[in-house]
Amino acid sequence: QLGHSQLLLTIALIALLALVFLKGFSESIGLATLIAVPYILLNVIILSAGAWEIQLHPELISNWTLALEARGDWSSVILVSALVFPKLALGMSGFETGVSVMPLVRGAPSDREKKIPEERVRNTRKLLTAAALIMSVLLLFSSFITTLLIPEQAYQTGGPANGRALSFLAHQLLGSYFGTVYDFATVLVLWFAGASAMAGMLNLIPRYLPRFGMAPVWVAFRRPLVIALFVIAVSVTWIFDANVDAQGSAYATGVLALMLSAAVAVALAFWNEPQ
Repeated sequence: QLGHSQLLLTIALIALLALVFLKGFSESIGLATLIAVPYILLNVIILSAGAWEIQLHPELISNWTLALEARGDWSSVILVSALVFPKLALGMSGFETGVSVMPLVRGAPSDREKKIPEERVRNTRKLLTAAALIMSVLLLFSSFITTLLIPEQAYQTGGPANGRALSFLAHQLLGSYFGTVYDFATVLVLWFAGASAMAGMLNLIPRYLPRFGMAPVWVAFRRPLVIALFVIAVSVTWIFDANVDAQGSAYATGVLALMLSAAVAVALAFWNEPQ
């Protein structure tokens, strides 16, 4: 437990992230790759170990099925899922930031001469497909594995698996050394998760907001915008006292609002097309 140092440590990590972007955009993307790829591989190892554990104890699946049947029909399960959907939306928080960096996808030199940049569109589809596959496989599989292997009481507030289910399994199934490595990788990837959001805002805000009179002219310059976003991030962190549980609902609401507004915008765009 970090105690009162949690807030100061979180602000220090945000400041370090801002310094990375002040250094340069390409450097931040390269660092993100070095952090994210090993983290994904560590998750694959944990999930594989979890799947092997379930194979050794097939009664876990039968007990889970009986527990579902004991709670009533599937309509009640669907209703409960709908009520907790804002929390589930946190699992999609990486997808909307990935979409926000779509304008940064590289195309072919010939795209500049075309009305529709075909190569850039193809590369964007590859980006979204890779993100969707990673999310659909790892998120769903991790939810299934952790549900079967972690007791319900461990998820309670203050429990050993609260907010760190995969880390709990890493320590339980693969030992403390591997678990410690995974914890360190998790801290790094959560710290740099703001990089995708920062990259998206650094690209979208100067491109659109000043044009429509929604932001001052100075946001077109990268470094002042980085500092402004840093101040906002520190303010939000300070208000919520760097508490993940307290900030989670607010963040999930923001994710849902962003996805809903994007869906409405796309629907209006299609509605207004001549065809």
